[in-house]
Amino acid sequence: MSTSFKFAFFFSLFFAITSTNQVAAQTDGNELELNIFPNPNRGNFYITVVNDDNYSSELYSMDGRLVKAMELKNGFNYYAVQVTTGINLLKIGEGESIEEFKIVIK
Repeated sequence: MSTSFKFAFFFSLFFAITSTNQVAAQTDGNELELNIFPNPNRGNFYITVVNDDNYSSELYSMDGRLVKAMELKNGFNYYAVQVTTGINLLKIGEGESIEEFKIVIK
């Protein structure tokens, strides 16, 4: 491998690892583990669910408008949303066991 390719690969790997937000939350006795990356982003982001459950989720703008309803499945989930810049709230769960996470759109 050439030196420039090795550097580019290392930089990409390093950036991917350092720009991940790993969060854990307790819902109904089950621990919800997920990664949201990149965060902040430009409207395109990934949510990786670490445990084996599926979750319903909704993304809200700060004015309370529902931006997107999503079903998070175990594994890798990709989302693209068209919203203005700012902080959006991702609500995951149902009933009284809802967890909230901030997603920043640049």
